[in-house]
Parts: sequence; C-alpha cells; structure tokens
Amino acid sequence: MFFLGKRKFSLFLTPIFLFLCLSAFELKAIEVSVDSVNSETIGLYEKFEIYVNLDADYSNPYNPEEIDLHVVFTSPASQEWIINGFFDDYESVSSWKVRFSPNEVGTWNYRLIASDINGVDTSDIGVFNATTSDYHGWLKVSPYNNRYLMHDDETSYYGVGVYYPWSVSNSGLGKLEEKGCNLFGYWNSTYDWSGNQGGRFQIEDINPGIGQYNQNKCARIDEILSWAEDRNLRMDFAIFPHDILSATIWATDWDDNAYNTICDCEDFFGDSLAWVYQEKQFRYIIARFGHSRALGFWEIVNEINGTDGWNQGYEADAGEWLSKVHNYLADNDPYRHPTTGSTSGGIWDYWWPEGYDVMDITNNHIYEHQGWPEEYPGNDLRSSLYNYFTATRDLVNNYNKPAIFGETGASATYEIHHNCIWVSLANGLSATPIWWEYGSGVSDAMLDQLKCLSEFVSDIDFAHLVLDSTGIGVPGCDAYALSSDTFAFGWIREIDGNPVGDKSLTLNGLEDEEYAVKWFNCWEGTVIGEDVIESASGVLSVSIPSFDSADIAFKASVYDPSGIYCEEEEGVGDIILLNDSPNLFRTETAISYILPRQMKVSVKIYDSSGRVVETLLNGEVQSSGRNTLNWNTQNVVSGVYFCSVETESDRKTGKMTVLK
Repeated sequence: MFFLGKRKFSLFLTPIFLFLCLSAFELKAIEVSVDSVNSETIGLYEKFEIYVNLDADYSNPYNPEEIDLHVVFTSPASQEWIINGFFDDYESVSSWKVRFSPNEVGTWNYRLIASDINGVDTSDIGVFNATTSDYHGWLKVSPYNNRYLMHDDETSYYGVGVYYPWSVSNSGLGKLEEKGCNLFGYWNSTYDWSGNQGGRFQIEDINPGIGQYNQNKCARIDEILSWAEDRNLRMDFAIFPHDILSATIWATDWDDNAYNTICDCEDFFGDSLAWVYQEKQFRYIIARFGHSRALGFWEIVNEINGTDGWNQGYEADAGEWLSKVHNYLADNDPYRHPTTGSTSGGIWDYWWPEGYDVMDITNNHIYEHQGWPEEYPGNDLRSSLYNYFTATRDLVNNYNKPAIFGETGASATYEIHHNCIWVSLANGLSATPIWWEYGSGVSDAMLDQLKCLSEFVSDIDFAHLVLDSTGIGVPGCDAYALSSDTFAFGWIREIDGNPVGDKSLTLNGLEDEEYAVKWFNCWEGTVIGEDVIESASGVLSVSIPSFDSADIAFKASVYDPSGIYCEEEEGVGDIILLNDSPNLFRTETAISYILPRQMKVSVKIYDSSGRVVETLLNGEVQSSGRNTLNWNTQNVVSGVYFCSVETESDRKTGKMTVLK
C-alpha cells in the first residue's frame, strides 16, 4: 500500500512482478583476470607488465573512487608490494595494465584485486621469475651518507647531466650517454611537439579535461623513460613547472591546465577540490611511470616563486601544499623515489629553507646574471667559481641531505661550466650543476667536460664513505677537498688562470699512512702522474707535478707496498667494497661488498708481505647486491691485513688491523 497525494493505492507484489523488478535492476558483478604478461622471466629492475581483463561498472577509468585496480606482489623473501593499476588509452587501446619492477631474484607471486560500486573481485594467483641483470634499480638517499644518493642495490650514484626539458630524442639521449651523463631534467609542459605531438600537452591537460589524463602526453613520457632505461640515464621529472601554474608571471601556461576549470590560478595551492584531483593524478603517474629505473626523482615544482599563488601572497599555502605533495609521494610511491623542488636562480630568490626542510633533495637554481655578486672584480672566472663554492657549502653545511643545483648556466661560458662542476664536486654536491638547457645552452665542449668528470667520479663510493670538507692549502690557488679517514679527493685552480704545476699541496685530516696520490687532468680525463707520500701527524704534503693547465684534480688512497690497494683505488670496476665492520678488531670482522649482477667471486686475506693467509671464497657464485662474509682471526697474529675481493673483471682490496 502507498499514497499518491491524498489518494491511497494498494499493490499486490506477486512473485512474477518481483522477478521482473529485480531483473531490471540486476547488479552486474565485477570480474578481473590476467589476460597476458610481457614475459614470465624478468631481470631485476626490468618492467613486468600485466595486461588485465576487467569487466566492471564505471564511467571514468581514471577515477579510483569508481574503479580501483591493484595487485599484491609477494617477493621470494615474502615481502608484499601493493602496486596500483592504470588505464592506458593511447591511440584508443582501452587497456588496463599493471607495471612492476622486481628487486629480488627468485619466484614472485601476485594476485589482482579490483572493485567498483558492485563489489570486489580477485584473480587467480600468478607467478613470474626474476633473474639477475646488469641494472641497479631506482635511486634513494643513502642511509650510510645522507648527502649522497644510491641505487636500490646500494651501489653509489653521482649525478652527471643537463636539463633536457623538451624535444627529447633517442639520439639526443644517446649523445648524453656517450658523454658520460646519467641524469637529465624533463618538464611536464606544453613546449615539446615530439612524440606524436604528445609533448605539447600537460598530463592533466585542458584536453581532455579535469580528472582525466592526456594519453598522448603519457605515452610520450613512456617513450622517453624507455629510451633512458636503455642508456642508463635518470630523469629529474618536473611535475609542476612554474609555467603551468602561472597566468600572469613570466611564461604562462595556465590556460592549458585543466585545473583552470575548477579554481583560479592564485588559489591552486590552497584549493581543496584541486587537491582531491591532484591526489588522483599522483596516483596515476606513480602507477604508470614509478616502476621505471630511469625515473630518478620527483621534482614537485620547478621555481615555485614563478607561480601566481606565490606572487599573490599565498606563500604559506604553497608551503603547506609542498608538504602535502611530498607526504603523498613518500607514502604512496612503493619505490620511494626522492622528492625535490626549487625557487628561481636570482640572488634574491634562490634560497628556500622552508622547501629544503620538506624535500628529500635540496635544490638551488643559480643564474649568475640575475644579481649574483662579483667577488673578485675583473676576474670573472674566479668570481663565478666563488659563487658556486659558497652556494654548495651553504646547502651541504645546513642540511644533511643530497644537494643539487637543479638549473644553472644559461648564457655562461664553457670555462665557467668547467669550473662550477669541479668546485661543486669538491665541496659536496651530489650531482653536477644541471645546465640549462640541452639543445641551445649546452655546447659539445661542455659535454666533453662532463665526460671527464664522470670518469673521475666513477669509482668513488659516495654512498658509503663518510666524506667531509677538509683543510687544504696550495699557495696562489683556490683549493677544495673532501676526505674520510683514509681517502681524499679534491680540485685546485690557480686564482688567475696561470699553470698550477710545481706548487706545494698540504692536506689535513688523513690518518698517518702511506698514500698513493693520483693526479688528474680535468680537461682531458686522464691520469697524469702518481706519487707515494706518507701522512705525518695528520698532514700530507706533496708537490703538484709540472702541468700547464690552470686546474688539476687528485685522489689520495692508502698505498700497500705489496701492490694491493685499498677500496678507494683508481679504476673503473664492478665491485664496491664496503668498509669492514669493525676495521680494527680482535677476533672477527664482517666483510661486505656489492656486486652489479650474479658473479663468480674470490675473497682472500693477505698479510703485509702479500702472502695469502686465508681464502674465504674461491670462484664461487655470489648474488647481485650486497654480500657479507665473516672472517675469524683465530689462526693469525696481530698485524695489518688486506682483504681482496676479485671477479673476472675487477678487483678491490681493503685494509684491516688485527689486535690481540
């Protein structure tokens, strides 16, 4: 019985009527299963991609409130990874996918889980096998030395590269690889007409609109990341370049930003509805791109002071927004790519302590023509060098985090570029200053200098060494050095550009040992000499060899008269030998080393005369990543010993002292 207005009606619900009503409104159960995979055998840190059959009820495939797809992966060591799926509609493929990269060798299990308004469904359990590879994985902040980055397998990473914000080509990335680069910056902007014109859009572009993602742009980023993976390059990905958050400041691209349909430009940072859509966008880009070992770090915002919100007085909102974005990425990116961001590069704007407190990587932009001082009038090269020195030390001394100069250069000369990359290295920057920009502001001469520096840093274990600025003096020169207790490297330049050779170098802070000091031609990337010098009372004094260039670099590592060098010895190799723990001991120590892939390894202990006293491994297969062996000293007497870790292609040796 029911009422309509003032009239009463009766309705008898017969079984047939009930059946017809329920049939008309029958709920459709969601169904999810694996259609196919790209391979059932995947190398470490390579892409495992699942193509998904998904029959569900939704109108917007990009809205996880309507349709949610994720996968629970279980590693051989029983660690669970929750990875979101995503909808790919590039060229109307209408495909649901899941992308993942394994970091453990062995058999992985996985199960798909999908939900919509009608319920939840799970797939059968699938498996794939992960094998060793030559890759090292995603970047992260080193837990051993917070001022540098490392790969997921704990091998060190020192960034060498330039900004490549648009018009990226495979051949262009190939040239960067050829010149020793492993880093480039890329913008989520509309200035790149390459890649089926995908680069001319933003991810959340006015076309197709808010809450959806431009598939040409996403495919363009897929393409670039794939090229970068092949060339061992890492992308600094600027999610929000200042242009796309600007309607009135500098370059403006707010009109192409889909957020202009729900808020004013100056309100973007604090608008609650805009944040709801941002969270969904972040989820999508993590799901689609986060697996890639070529994705180096998230640049949340590039030059935030070039946005309308900042310039209209909403700096507090911008700071709160930065924290929210960082926290979202930190909590939801299963690969935990580091975050960074920046203000612009003028002397009035470059320092952003509120941002440095939040982000994983501190980031300055430096454009010297925008008000930077000339410390030494009439000496442009020395003045520029001084600016990069002070900017590096300000970041390194004030924040125990990796520091980068995320943009710099522009109209500066290649001599300034040469000096800035070396002075920044020798004062603790975690990457070369990232020059703006490849294609117009970066010459071949600059790329040649990056290659020289890349060769110099290739065997320095930044991620595990405790490196601090140390006292160094060379008459008439600007000199800088970093050192641990038994290793140092540095860079020296004659203040007026005259030859640096035949001057005396004094280096403080090294333990009293004999050191092999190797001299490096910074312009040609070659070793030009070697001295064996003893440090006394913490001071090492040595003469620079005759050399007609204005600058020179050096490395000092403990010398072993038997011909075996410590782990910091010169030379490019596969093995990273970590400091023994402890290095000074009575009965036992742990010997740890990192391999880039599964290899046959020999580990031997030598006494100071070069005699083998114990063999811990003899050509046995060891897995990629970190390996640890224990050495018990019950069969040896007190003294100095050397541990040699050797493969078919490399050898590294560390020094140990036994006290009984």
